[in-house]
Amino acid sequence: VSPFHVRWVRKHKDITDEIRLAKAFCKANKIYGAESYIKGFSGYVLEILTVHYGSFNGLMRHAAKWGAKTIIDAENFHRGKDIGKELNIAKVQSPLILIDPVQKDRNVAAGLDREKYDKLKSLAKEFLKNPSEDYFVKKKIEIENLRKMTKGKKLILIEAEPLDGKKDVVGAKLMKFLETI
Repeated sequence: VSPFHVRWVRKHKDITDEIRLAKAFCKANKIYGAESYIKGFSGYVLEILTVHYGSFNGLMRHAAKWGAKTIIDAENFHRGKDIGKELNIAKVQSPLILIDPVQKDRNVAAGLDREKYDKLKSLAKEFLKNPSEDYFVKKKIEIENLRKMTKGKKLILIEAEPLDGKKDVVGAKLMKFLETI
C-alpha cells in the first residue's frame, strides 16, 4: 500500500481493534490473503470494510446480507453512476467491488474469488446466530477428522509438498495443480 492508503487507514485509528477482529476472523477461517493462490480478503480490504461498516459486528451484519454481487464506494466517488462503465471491465468481475478510498478507479477486491466471498457471507450468518471465540481460532485439519466426516463415502487424500521458491509462485503452482485434478 502507498503512503496515501496508510494515511487513510490511520484517519480511522479509533477502530483498530475492530479491524484486528476482522482480520483474525478471516485468518482463522482461511479466507484472509490476496495472494493469487488464496484469492481471499486482503488486510486493506478488511480495513476498508470495517471502517465503512463502523465495526466488526457491523461488517458481520452487512456481509450476512450481501447479495450475489456487492458494490461499496466508501468515499462516494461514483455516486449515481454505473460502476460497470466507470471501471475497467477486468476490475468488475469480482463478486465484491470495493472502490479504493484513495484511488477511485481501483477495485481493491478485484482478486477476491466467489468461494471466499460466499464463505464470509456464510460465516457471518453463523457467527451472528451463535457468536463464539471459536471463530477466531485457527483449526488444524486432521486426517482422522476428515475420515470421520466422510464416513460411508470415498475419501481421496493427495499429499503434495511445495517446491522451494517464492511462496506466492509456489502457492500458485499448487493451486493450478489442484484445479487440474
